[in-house]
Amino acid sequence: MRPTGGPRVVLALSGTLTRFCQVSWSSRTLNKMVERFGSKNVCVGGHSLGSGFALQVGKALAKQDP
Repeated sequence: MRPTGGPRVVLALSGTLTRFCQVSWSSRTLNKMVERFGSKNVCVGGHSLGSGFALQVGKALAKQDP
């Protein structure tokens, strides 16, 4: 059951992969999810180093949304 107004997709990032690999994979995955569900229905989050990755990926998402 999804709460009213909740995102349809949550992309949770960890800091266990190398920075380039994590951000590159996350960006590709995020673009696919945005195309499928729309940017208003995608939530990006992370813990510790993953939150830094999430911030970078989230900024990229915000730049794509007109």
